Amino acid sequence: SKSARFNSRKSETDCYETPDWPVEALVNFIDTYFPHIDLGTIWDPTCGRGAIVASLCRLLPSTRIIASDIRDVPTIPCGADYRMGVDMFKPPVAFVLGAKTAILNPPFTQADEMVIWLKEMGFENIFILQRSQYVEGDRRYNKLFKKYPETANAHFIHRVSMEIEGKARLIASGM
Repeated sequence: SKSARFNSRKSETDCYETPDWPVEALVNFIDTYFPHIDLGTIWDPTCGRGAIVASLCRLLPSTRIIASDIRDVPTIPCGADYRMGVDMFKPPVAFVLGAKTAILNPPFTQADEMVIWLKEMGFENIFILQRSQYVEGDRRYNKLFKKYPETANAHFIHRVSMEIEGKARLIASGM
């Protein structure tokens, strides 16, 4: 059944690796429609092993990329400032001082809380990669978008397949 297939592909940690092309599309979107945004320092507080971070390092070589995750897992080396084992909701998060922009692919069930917390921390620009259904619903509107309206909402015309953490590299290498 469809539900059995979906559940068999579900990540136990709710961690999925983001392919390179959606990050590249997002950076192009920002450059095209928001050229005034300061990309001097970007934080990914849900970096997992660092797939988004590695893409950002490649695409924005002069930008300081700060990356953290609640789990202390091996990361993709790319020159980013990794801070693993850090819960973004608990102080101290002084290492993000100066960052005005966050780019992340948060767990779907925690995305609202993360966006609200980032706004309350003073982040001016928050870009999240989420399923299209994220922007729907009265509950999310009343909890998040009523207080913090979206500036833009961009959809991919191709399906973005997020692979369970660790599987993307196995698939890419033919294992």
